[in-house]
Amino acid sequence: MTITVKVKLFATFREMAEGRREIDVKLPKEATIIDLIEELTKILGEEVKDTLLDFKTGDLKSLNKILVNGCNVELLQKLRTPLKDGDVVALFPPVGGGS
Repeated sequence: MTITVKVKLFATFREMAEGRREIDVKLPKEATIIDLIEELTKILGEEVKDTLLDFKTGDLKSLNKILVNGCNVELLQKLRTPLKDGDVVALFPPVGGGS
């Protein structure tokens, strides 16, 4: 059995997806955020994982934001946050400001 999660892409993630604003991703029923990142890496390329994860710690890089149904995963179970069918996940890379 699988679930479908809608992933909203912003800034550089949208560029990785060739301009698509969102994509639907099929995952196993017991999927978590880390499973979603692995699947997005298969769909969009290694740059997704490189942008999101700190290879030394295996954690989410501090300036990235991942929201599940509007709630930051840092306030949930981080990369182990479970996903369910119909969830909306938003990916925000670090954003720099101007002068």
